[in-house]
Amino acid sequence: MDNTSVMVAALICYNCNTDDSQDCPNVTCPESYESCASTTFAAYALSKTVSYGRACAPSPSCISGSINLGLFQYTLNTKCCQGDLCNDQIIPEFQIDDSPNGNECFTCDGGDCTKKLTCVGDEDGCITSPDWANDNITAKGCTSSDYCLSLQNSNVFEISCCQGNLCNCDMSVEDCERLSEDGTPSTDATPVEDATSVAPENNSTEAVTVPPNNTDKSGVQGVLLLLGYVLSVLCVH
Repeated sequence: MDNTSVMVAALICYNCNTDDSQDCPNVTCPESYESCASTTFAAYALSKTVSYGRACAPSPSCISGSINLGLFQYTLNTKCCQGDLCNDQIIPEFQIDDSPNGNECFTCDGGDCTKKLTCVGDEDGCITSPDWANDNITAKGCTSSDYCLSLQNSNVFEISCCQGNLCNCDMSVEDCERLSEDGTPSTDATPVEDATSVAPENNSTEAVTVPPNNTDKSGVQGVLLLLGYVLSVLCVH
């Protein structure tokens, strides 16, 4: 019986941060990277920013989704494939379904983190960061759970994720109930991973709907950090 190990050729993928297909070199992937990926990252901040990337990728990196923090919004679309140089196409931006999905999350407007945001599409969770973009600004909002979890695990900056209506309320149960106009925040909210968050500063219950092209400086810095995360996860150096 032949016990000779079968050598599997390493995957080869395009690896670049550009939408120019003529200027995208290829690399040999590490053994643990079983896919090639194309990714499109969009940030709605002071203006819309779209960035592209192609690289080797492990399966956990093959995620798509959105994060809506009220004052600014991010989307990530990733397509993974198996086969040498299969990631030769630029993919479109992640398309957000604007239909409310019945979930709400608290969001922040300046120092007031008691406002409520209606989640849409696949935004099935809530996100909280006490130091969004490492800029000493508390941010909360709606998120696709897979997207939130991937950011949380990347340690780009401190993030906590949970599932359940208004689950990112970090006050007492009584205060959370008082802030809910037509029901109480979910008492069985499922945290993805424990993290420290900052308590809101006042008790306003006014709902807010903010167009995604309005933001402050934290949105701009968030673009750079989130883009850096996407590239650091996907790209092989």
